[in-house]
Amino acid sequence: MSKSSGEIHGVQIGADELKLEHCMHWKPCKNVILGIFHEHSEWFGLEFCSMAQAYTLRDSIQNGFIHLASEATVLAVMVFSDDPHLCSAQPFVISGMCKHKDVNSQQELLETACTAMCQKLWDIRLQLYSIASDGDSRQCLTTANLTLIWEIVPDSELWSQLRDLALFNNLCGAYEAHNPLGSFWLSLPGTDSLKGFFGKVWTIQSNDSNVDQLQLVNHIDSAVICTNILKEHPEWD
Repeated sequence: MSKSSGEIHGVQIGADELKLEHCMHWKPCKNVILGIFHEHSEWFGLEFCSMAQAYTLRDSIQNGFIHLASEATVLAVMVFSDDPHLCSAQPFVISGMCKHKDVNSQQELLETACTAMCQKLWDIRLQLYSIASDGDSRQCLTTANLTLIWEIVPDSELWSQLRDLALFNNLCGAYEAHNPLGSFWLSLPGTDSLKGFFGKVWTIQSNDSNVDQLQLVNHIDSAVICTNILKEHPEWD
């Protein structure tokens, strides 16, 4: 989307998870070791330096000091638009998780991603409107902690529009109207676009086995390239 466009368009960040195979892999182009629960990676440098480092990781896994990632949290940005190529999911975070994850680790990841994304979005006239998850209780609580932070005041225009709702919650993330005459598509909020993107990953994987983190990163990179090509050539879709 052009930076010179006068209108501010809304986007959402979608969060969903994929099951991973329990294994470590070296990613040559980045020279990093993938497959470790991201919180535990703070205790070890994952930039590959020597085999001694790999052996230390192996021993720490066997001793239970650190954990292999059993699933990946994928964050993607989606534009609220009637253009199917703009509203398609664009993953920008792939983080290894394990069954020991908690709300704090989820919130730190999502908050960091939202902050970084918002700084970039404003430069191209986009604004973060919502955060969507797959319904996981930890992600729902994380989203609530990040978004239900301001109380809607009775003299605001938003209050007058929502006050008659039977289950009206007067907490929100913000109540500015960036594009009051803009269109809204009820089918777009949620993680359907991200789940559709996962379908491309399974098509590339071409079997019923789970991916490891290196495979997931490579498959998502390939799917993003395909999505961007179709944006440039919509007649091919």
